[in-house]
Amino acid sequence: MKVQHVVLFRTAKELSAERIDYVGELFLQCLGHCDGLENIQWVSNQSASKFASGWTCGTIMQFRDAAARDNYLIHPMHQEVSKETSKGFYTQVVVFDYDDPGEKSAGRQNTA
Repeated sequence: MKVQHVVLFRTAKELSAERIDYVGELFLQCLGHCDGLENIQWVSNQSASKFASGWTCGTIMQFRDAAARDNYLIHPMHQEVSKETSKGFYTQVVVFDYDDPGEKSAGRQNTA
């Protein structure tokens, strides 16, 4: 079963746009180098909701399966991203992984 790996950052206030872009590029470069990483997005929070709570940017990754995700976590490219983000990039980070049931999802869709 595919695994979605979501990482959200509250970035440090003094960060430049260039540093944020650089970290995003480090994440994006993992595609094609980490076996089982099928898709990756680097995103910025566009929410106007009061519940956005300062979460500024993040990445959404799709892995072939949990084993591919686990291998990514020890991959040298992930270690480089982790090292870079540990140097004052964020004030808080959250990681949320879930199994993606794909078309078998019990979710609902508006068909109107």
